[in-house]
Amino acid sequence: MQVGGVSSIDHRNPTVVKKQMSDTEPCSNAVTEAATEGEGMFLGLTMVPEEGQTTVYGMRAILLEESTFEKPIVQVISNLNGKKEVFDIDISQVNPQNATRMEMFALCSFADSVGQGTGSSFGSFKTLEIYEETAKQNGCMKQIDISGSAWEQFRTEKVDWIEQTENVCDILKTCEDPKVLDLFSKGKKLLSMFEKYSDMASSAADGVGVQYMNIVQCSVCSMSDSGISFYYNHSTGVMDCVDDTSTENGRNILWSKELSEEDYDRCAVLFEKYKGESTWEYKYEAYLSDVGFWNKYLNNEFDEEALSNANMQLTDNLLFEEIFRNCPETVKMAWEDALMEVGSVFSTDKYGNVNYFSELYKQVFLNSIKGNDYEVLGNTEDEAIEYAQNAINRLSNMDGYNSNAQYMREREKRFYEVFISNLTTN
Repeated sequence: MQVGGVSSIDHRNPTVVKKQMSDTEPCSNAVTEAATEGEGMFLGLTMVPEEGQTTVYGMRAILLEESTFEKPIVQVISNLNGKKEVFDIDISQVNPQNATRMEMFALCSFADSVGQGTGSSFGSFKTLEIYEETAKQNGCMKQIDISGSAWEQFRTEKVDWIEQTENVCDILKTCEDPKVLDLFSKGKKLLSMFEKYSDMASSAADGVGVQYMNIVQCSVCSMSDSGISFYYNHSTGVMDCVDDTSTENGRNILWSKELSEEDYDRCAVLFEKYKGESTWEYKYEAYLSDVGFWNKYLNNEFDEEALSNANMQLTDNLLFEEIFRNCPETVKMAWEDALMEVGSVFSTDKYGNVNYFSELYKQVFLNSIKGNDYEVLGNTEDEAIEYAQNAINRLSNMDGYNSNAQYMREREKRFYEVFISNLTTN
């Protein structure tokens, strides 16, 4: 694999020598083979191809629900040709100076989830793979005498990732290519991460209580469908809504809220989950990227019961009958024509949950928690036009929304523009 502009660097560093490792080591104290797959928060994916074959091992990492601040457990699941293998990895025991790729995949995935990673678009483990390939192509990678499949190497080969990363950083820092310098910067972040987790593993090995609480003193929830994550720092009381779709370096914060521990506990209901076909889904995911929703909840404008009732109304098959109950026929026709031209932005997913918190749904939601009716379009054409124009004005504000939400807001805005045009030209 060529790492564009990096792996081909002509490097002559007399201080770096190839070393031999005669053997692989069995799983460390950090790794335990598990009988079954557990429940937890999805962290990341990686692929391990077999050289010269079409076989590819796909692996995913989840943070198990029984994890604690002192002992986060990441489960790595492999499932090739129907054969599932499951490993529990105690992050507090992983030592980057002597760890397998599987251990590092778990550690990097966990570090990314708590904001301790490199901030790379494709995750810290992908950065580590690029560093390994660059080390290999520039003659500063330890040569491992190993036989067996790529999966066996991934699971059992031990590497000093700190030394290897330091060697590659020494190569990259002399290059003036901006892309290479960016990779050098990410390597320094890898080393910073390794230092923290090496100390954590050292404390665990010595039987000392883990002191690196800043590493795990952050509750994290990632929502893949909407492309956002929530990070709550228990030390500062700040919750960040983070854009996971961003290609920028570092954590792209869409908005932040200060929450007391009491508020944090009260927000647990917002993250209610249910079992989907293959993963756990978040019932209220569509609402949570909207800072206005949070403001109203934290200001006690509605409670858990009102939230549940309003959500039931939004997912009721009869909702649009209520919305159009007293509308003129011309309003209904204009709406249907707009749907034909632009497509619907007022729908639910296959489980019957709202998948986009549209301006229409927001208005119905607000009416529901206030005990009002759902005739948000009014009873006349003028009232329907006024509603649509107000919605367009609100939709023009894209601050605090990621690219996924902005795309839907642009579509809904276009829908109302067509809706108004249909009414005013007929």
